[in-house]
Amino acid sequence: MSSPGPATCSSTLAPGFAAAPTPFTVPAPRCQVDFNEPAQDSEVAYSTLDLTADDHPDLVVFKDQCDATIGQTHWDLYPWSASGFAGAPLPFKVPAPRCQVSFDEAAQDAAVTYATVDLTGDGHPDLVAFSDQCDASVGQTHWDLYAWSASGFAAAPVPFAVPAPRCQVDFDKASHDDSISYAMMDLTGDGTSDLVVFGDHCDATVGQTHWDVYAGSASGFAAAPVPFAIPAPRCQIDFDEAAQDAAMSYSTMDLTADGHPDLVVFSDQCDASVGQTHWDLYPWSAAGFAAAPVPFTVPAPRCQISFDEASQDATIAYAAMDLTGDGNPELVVFGDRCDTSTGQTHWDVYPWSTSGFAAAPTPFALPAPRCQIDFDEAAQDAAISYSTMALTAACGVDLVVFGDQCDATVGQTHWDVYGAQ
Repeated sequence: MSSPGPATCSSTLAPGFAAAPTPFTVPAPRCQVDFNEPAQDSEVAYSTLDLTADDHPDLVVFKDQCDATIGQTHWDLYPWSASGFAGAPLPFKVPAPRCQVSFDEAAQDAAVTYATVDLTGDGHPDLVAFSDQCDASVGQTHWDLYAWSASGFAAAPVPFAVPAPRCQVDFDKASHDDSISYAMMDLTGDGTSDLVVFGDHCDATVGQTHWDVYAGSASGFAAAPVPFAIPAPRCQIDFDEAAQDAAMSYSTMDLTADGHPDLVVFSDQCDASVGQTHWDLYPWSAAGFAAAPVPFTVPAPRCQISFDEASQDATIAYAAMDLTGDGNPELVVFGDRCDTSTGQTHWDVYPWSTSGFAAAPTPFALPAPRCQIDFDEAAQDAAISYSTMALTAACGVDLVVFGDQCDATVGQTHWDVYGAQ
């Protein structure tokens, strides 16, 4: 789902989530299964996905063991509205099964590997088959793209070109981490996914000096790659994966507020200051990441834990996430074993700035615990099932409770939504 972005959302942090929830209607249970989780794959497979092109998540049922047509001819789509999902579904067409495999899940990696991803750059999810055991050309020369339309995916695919295999490895998945490491991401800044090779066992320069970028277009990825510069190895570790957490922990995220992914090092066993006082930020440019990093300030350690990962759920639970919807991530502490009020009454939010996160946190109010469960994680699925998502919020996120063992109506008739105030 697209976010409103910095042009329409203020960077001012709200005081917190509402103390009392608003009901958000969900459909009646299907095949004796409630909608009491954000997604499920059993008798009924479902999830939230924007298929109606209104920038809001719809509730989509991919299969139903009580209705064999779902996943074979169509998905059941419950469109979003401000008060809840529709009570009755609309059929959203899916292609005929391939290689005896129905499209009855959001994604699959078996005889047919597929997923929903926007490859056409129109902001709508297409259905993409990356490989097919009954058609060896899929994944070797092209992917099969079933384009989105308002009524469903196209019945027949169009080929979406992929590069020739590298190091005897086909591009037959959305991402891969083995003899070659690759994934889809927009590194060229044109809003279209590129195919990026991070490492290649047959070419040691890839991951040491550059990544290989196959630029995306409406018809496919370029046949030949363009090098995208990366920094020199650190602590004897190459940047040959999309992300890593070992002697050096790093990933890509936009910390410079330019809409492009930067390369961010969260920790480095050869430099103890990284993660304790700052992250090392290599800003994006069209030719590659900067050769030398700039420091991006992080708060002092809490409960003897440094902020040396992108997220963590242990002594302190934290993550970088955008609570305001302005496109910039805040550093949010959900729980702290040395401060039990964090997660019970509030989250501690360290606002973003161009030089780093604030040194001192701002409290972000939370609802009271439910069913004896605090909101001390970003998401949880136990006595209560909850998460943050932009369900009703124009900017930022809501706190959404999908199920509550102390209130059987939640998940049967509605979700409880605590909007940011």
